[in-house]
Amino acid sequence: MGTSTVRTVEPTSTPISLSDLKDHLRIYDTTEFDAQLTNVLNAAIGQVERATGRALITQTWEMRLDKLAKSIKVPHAPLQSVTSIQYQDSSDAQQTLGTSFYTVDTSSNPGRIVEAYNYSYPETYNDINAVLITFVAGYGDAEDVPEPLKYAIRFFAEKMWENPQGNYAAAMDNSLDSLIINYRIDGIAL
Repeated sequence: MGTSTVRTVEPTSTPISLSDLKDHLRIYDTTEFDAQLTNVLNAAIGQVERATGRALITQTWEMRLDKLAKSIKVPHAPLQSVTSIQYQDSSDAQQTLGTSFYTVDTSSNPGRIVEAYNYSYPETYNDINAVLITFVAGYGDAEDVPEPLKYAIRFFAEKMWENPQGNYAAAMDNSLDSLIINYRIDGIAL
């Protein structure tokens, strides 16, 4: 079954602030490097999210599937909620699946959407991307993000700042891996 995801609503903040990163790097009393540091910070956040399979700050995603399944794993843990499930019915008309047809499991990592007891999903149109699931993922705000993940962002940003043309795979191998290993979803590897 094909699956693709796209972030539709970006986080409104970052897990650590630019001033926090500047303190970590011991860059004081200057704004000269703020644009570069912001890019480094965003790259480090992206790397930690990809390496763990997690969304750090609240964000909205759309996931496309070819059909509905009895149990659907939702990427970018932790799952906060499912906004809607839309599908093309057997006549190729767009429908919204009623919430009584499914249960949302936000306790598991990754979260899941499971067909409700004594319900059966309707037939979907036999085509790719016939199902569109909109969901919200992330820990919440910056204060809700676990400290080891925040430190991993600082660590990776430091490696990028110290060696802008470097190969960051070596930096990711051991030190960062030990920080994020307990946060990886489904064996996602670096």
